[in-house]
Order: sequence, then C-alpha cells, then structure tokens
Amino acid sequence: MGELGLNDLDEGGANEANHLATAQDAIFKYNSVTMQRSSNTIDDITYGSTLTLVDTGKTTFSVSQDSEALFEEMENFVTAYNDLVNNLSIMTDYDSDTGESGSLQGVSQVTSIKTELNKLLTSMDSDGRSLDAYGLTLEEGGLLSFDSSTLQSKLTEDPTDVEDFFKGMTTFDPTVYNAKSDVSAGALEFTTGDLEINGISVLFSSDASATAQENTQALRDAINEANIDDIVASIDSTGTRLILTSSSGNYIEITGDSTKLASAGLSATSIYNDGTTSIGIFSQLYDTIDGMIGDSGSLTLLDEQFTTAQDRLEEERERTMKMLDSKYETMVAQFAAYDAIIADLNNQFSTLQTMIETELDS
Repeated sequence: MGELGLNDLDEGGANEANHLATAQDAIFKYNSVTMQRSSNTIDDITYGSTLTLVDTGKTTFSVSQDSEALFEEMENFVTAYNDLVNNLSIMTDYDSDTGESGSLQGVSQVTSIKTELNKLLTSMDSDGRSLDAYGLTLEEGGLLSFDSSTLQSKLTEDPTDVEDFFKGMTTFDPTVYNAKSDVSAGALEFTTGDLEINGISVLFSSDASATAQENTQALRDAINEANIDDIVASIDSTGTRLILTSSSGNYIEITGDSTKLASAGLSATSIYNDGTTSIGIFSQLYDTIDGMIGDSGSLTLLDEQFTTAQDRLEEERERTMKMLDSKYETMVAQFAAYDAIIADLNNQFSTLQTMIETELDS
C-alpha cells in the first residue's frame, strides 16, 4: 500500500513520490473575484445557476432553462390553491338536508375569498391573455389543474411573454434629449469637464471658419466617438441642433461649463425614464392575498374581531360565574336559615300536637 502512495487505515506513512496528484480545493475567478470551493460543481454563487468546473484555462458558458423546477413549483401552487378552496368549502357550505353549516358560513370576509380568486384567475389581461393558455385551468368546482406541456410550449415559443404574463416587467421606450438651441458657429473648444454626458467628457475643437452646421456635425461625431454607453448623438432637421438618444431607456445626464454648454445648444440636465410597468397575474394574486392577510387585510381584521369577541366573552363568562357564585352563596345561607326556621316550626308543631292529644285523651 505504502509503495503505491496510498495510506492504509492503520498506517500513517505513504510514499509521497508515488502520488500522481495531490487533492485540493478548486480555485477559480468569478467576475474577477478569486473563489475557492471543495467541489467542481458550484451552485451557491448565483441563485438558480450551477457552475461546473471542467478544465483549467478554458471557459465555456451556456444558460438553459430549468423547466422541471418551474413545473414543480407550479404543481405545488396548484396543490396549495386546491387545498385552500376545499377548506373554504368545508368552512362556508350549508347542507339544506341536514341543516348543518360550516363554522364560517355567512361570514362575508371568508365567503368572498373564493369569488375574488375565481374572478382573478379567469380574467384576461390587457393583451387578451389568460391562465388556461399557459397550462393552468380552473375546473368545475373552482379547482385548478396544470398541464406542463402547454406551459413548455409557451416557454419554447416566447419565454419573455411567460415572464411578463406571470411576473410582469418594466419596459422602457428610448430616452431622448433635444437641444433647446443651435450649435454656435466659429471656434469652439471643449476640454475635460467642459461637456460631460453620463460622466464621460466629450473633447472637441473647431476653428473660427467653421459654420454652425459643420460644428454640429463635428460635435455629433465627437459625442459618438466618446463611447458613452447606450448614448447616440444625431442632428435634427434644422441641421444645427443635437439630439441625444438612449435606445434602452437609460438616463441622460448633461453637466459641464454653462457657457460651453450653451455654445453647443445644450444645458445641464438629467432625464430619467420611468418606463412602463405591467403587473403579472401572480403579482396581482399576491396583492389580492395580501389584501386579505396583510397588516390591514380583511382576514387579519376579522381575526382581530374574533379575538376581541372571544376576550369579551371570556370576561362576561368570568363576571357571570362570579355573580352565580355569589348568588349561590346567598341562597345557601337563605336555605340554611329556612331550614332552621322549619325545624323550629316542626318542634313547635310537635309540642302543640302533644298538647292537643293530651286534651283529647282527658
């Protein structure tokens, strides 16, 4: 064993010269940060992603959807929802044959839950999309069913649409800044800090013979050559005014020397694009449920009412029990007194009866 470089359980020595490789942790860089793990399979860096280290000095990267995990969560959702609906039926139903009713039958805060959820889950959004097109169907009786193949088809066809429908997303139209005045003719010079767009200086100079159109074109080219992320400069129909555009809807911030900015037809400003936000069906469902069980939700307030009513009943019960105990003690004392009076009357009647019998005998 030792000659092969292997340690025996009962031996501490091994022939190190025969070791082909020494075991060690994997050391690698992720986003320029050096990391160390005991396994070549790493799943604790980015949520939902798994890295597999295969070889040194090589990097291959691919991203694939984990549909099975998504389908499992959908099944869990359907199960939880159906359990809720079944429990609601038990608590709110009324049996006309037996006259028996659920413990919460007639409580509007509870009976309305199923109606609200059904209304939401059967509705269509502004684009005409509904749950059944994504594999979730509300069956007769209000129970949900899930068809994974339908959802898989949607994921293959357009995963962004699936995310937008269930989760919602924010989309941005281009952010546009239009210069308020013309670029000046003649000699212009912009050095570091004179004109900054999103924190990047634009360097530019022209001679005294330059026309306004020439300065506008040259300044446009200087802005584009500055490689400002997602910012493109263009010229409007007048030929002497600049247009700055962020196609992805990012902010545009212009800073610098006010005089130099004015010569370029610009002014210090910041433009932000709030975008358009769509609310997905699950986000709506979350808000609906939060409206029921949140801090000010209908069920939360109902629970507080029940708790208050229970406390009040407990107080009334204790007060009633004390009153009954006091009444009982009073009645016990009265009965004892009555018993003594009756005993005294019996004695007196017995004496009287003896006297009557004596008189009758004589």
